[in-house]
Amino acid sequence: NGVEDVILAVAVIVNKGTVPKEVGWNFCKKVIANSEQLLKALNSINGENVSDAAVAYCEANLVKKDSFNPDKIRSKSAAASGMCAWVISLCRYHKAFQAVMPARKKLDEAAGNMQRLEVRMANVHSHLQAMDEKLSHLTSLYQAALAEKNKAQGVVNDTRSQIDVAKKMMDILSVQSDRWTMNIKRIESDDQFIFGDTLLCASYLSFMGVCNRVQRKEILSSWKLDLTERDIAVSKEFSITRNLLSEVEIDRCHLWKLPQDSLVLENAALVLHSLQTPVILDPDDVFLRWLRNHLGLQEQGVAHGQTSEVVWCSCHD
Repeated sequence: NGVEDVILAVAVIVNKGTVPKEVGWNFCKKVIANSEQLLKALNSINGENVSDAAVAYCEANLVKKDSFNPDKIRSKSAAASGMCAWVISLCRYHKAFQAVMPARKKLDEAAGNMQRLEVRMANVHSHLQAMDEKLSHLTSLYQAALAEKNKAQGVVNDTRSQIDVAKKMMDILSVQSDRWTMNIKRIESDDQFIFGDTLLCASYLSFMGVCNRVQRKEILSSWKLDLTERDIAVSKEFSITRNLLSEVEIDRCHLWKLPQDSLVLENAALVLHSLQTPVILDPDDVFLRWLRNHLGLQEQGVAHGQTSEVVWCSCHD
């Protein structure tokens, strides 16, 4: 029963660190026969000096039993209940002690090393004090020289900054000069096409809004042929987008997430440069969404066709 297991556990623990081959009641009576020696042995045992074999035997054969419980044993013997709790605590403490013992040894070694290092550090500290005095003198000399050097470096930096600014200005002016030269040449070469291209732009704004891509191409070709027959020069690669939209406006259309399509850019040119409300063919409602989001559209009506929708609108701007 639980009381006998407690007596057996106490006998094993106080048996000078050894566990006999035959552990029974006779062994227990032999160990606990002398009460004075038993008390002396119990007082001398703790979780650090108890034998590993005794703890291993108790944990393997006694402590794990359900009956080895102080609360259950208390009804049979209060003294046995206390000894049961003592055995359980002793085994737990010994197990924890075994886990931390390597760390304690390392701690003791580290403490010894630390004492030796403290002695060495004191010697080094005295040497450092002498070096600090010498360093203070050298620092004062260095700071004086550094102030003189910084003063000279400031003059060098200011001069270098002025040179860099001058170089940047020269580069910018050089690029602008090249661009202006190209623009002058382009304007001079396009001067003969101004009248014809203006007529095409005006016609495009007036009539092309409701035409699809194929129709616009055919009508534009007929217009160019008619102007040529009338001896009115037009650009060979005429483009309503190139003539009416700047690079900034084209980039803005891309930022508005309009599709990067030539027909969409042409429609943008019609909307941005028409004095009157334009009529635009918009089968996918792409342009209609753009107008709603960015030009304050007030939709007036929708005319349904067989293959597309024609939307006319008025804008706030």
